[in-house]
Amino acid sequence: MQLLFESLFNGVAIGSVLLVAALGLAIVFGLMGVINLA
Repeated sequence: MQLLFESLFNGVAIGSVLLVAALGLAIVFGLMGVINLA
């Protein structure tokens, strides 16, 4: 049962970090008006 909670916590932590990074990139590219990732 302990492993389940640890896995859930790790998943939420990693997910929140990725979410913050994605939102930051979206805001930056939105302000710059550039959608070129090539």
